Amino acid sequence: MNRATDEGLQVFDPKINPRRYLWISNASAEPIQEPNLSNFNSSSFVLPQLRDTVELPHFIRRKELVGQLSELVFPDLKILSFHEKISDYMHQRLIVFDKDRVLIDEILIKHIQKLQPESFFMVGNYLFYIRNKNEIVSYLV
Repeated sequence: MNRATDEGLQVFDPKINPRRYLWISNASAEPIQEPNLSNFNSSSFVLPQLRDTVELPHFIRRKELVGQLSELVFPDLKILSFHEKISDYMHQRLIVFDKDRVLIDEILIKHIQKLQPESFFMVGNYLFYIRNKNEIVSYLV
């Protein structure tokens, strides 16, 4: 991903060289026309905060945490991403929960040997995250 607006995302296929950027809808991932970027409101683009520690609720089972956690609080939801050590590898995991229940619990990438860069953000009311380094997932929250 290169840019994001309320209307869509600018992306490229890493298998095609040279890079050819195109815009896709943030709801359907279908190609769209390039949005008018002069109206772009950067305040609608929200990145998570890095935290050294976050108290996870008792209902979230996890292995040993490695590195910092990424946290984003959105009205009644908490969105967390973290790395768990499992045997000789790590998994990067994303969890979205409200007060007492998990809404999304997904492993973003398995069997990695080093910490991955941040893999989620919000644009307006849409949560975007990257799964397996080749898939963009979007949810309306």
